[in-house]
Amino acid sequence: MIRLCWVGETRDSAFRLAEDDYLARLGRLHPCRREVVREASKRDLRARTACLRKDAGGVLRRIGDKDWVMLLDPGGISLRTEELAELVGRRLQSGGCDLVLVGPGPWGVTDQIRHRADFLLSLSRLTFPHELARVIVLEQLYRALTILQGHPYHK
Repeated sequence: MIRLCWVGETRDSAFRLAEDDYLARLGRLHPCRREVVREASKRDLRARTACLRKDAGGVLRRIGDKDWVMLLDPGGISLRTEELAELVGRRLQSGGCDLVLVGPGPWGVTDQIRHRADFLLSLSRLTFPHELARVIVLEQLYRALTILQGHPYHK
């Protein structure tokens, strides 16, 4: 199972439609589900650390001891699509655990989540809105699974 753990709902309807489309496509290739951690209130900028800790607690409660966690992180490793496909393929073939992809909210993540992650994935050195990053990673997961299954989508 591939589980996508997002911090906060996708509010922009265009991004939500794209997410839903890729989730449906992914589901035809491999069991997949989206799990949304309620985003901590960000009304008070001075409370940023408390918000991050609350978000982290929600994420960590959704991760099992045996789950393999990939965190979207700007300090992570950038992969070519084929490399991502190989990594995802190895994880899915190993069995016994879920592949959990964590997409942080606009506040980022705590070191606690970073340390729990098995792999830090950077989508780019560019900065993207977190809702757009979700769509990009869903498309890349879909592309990776089509590569693994020999579908022509990647061409």
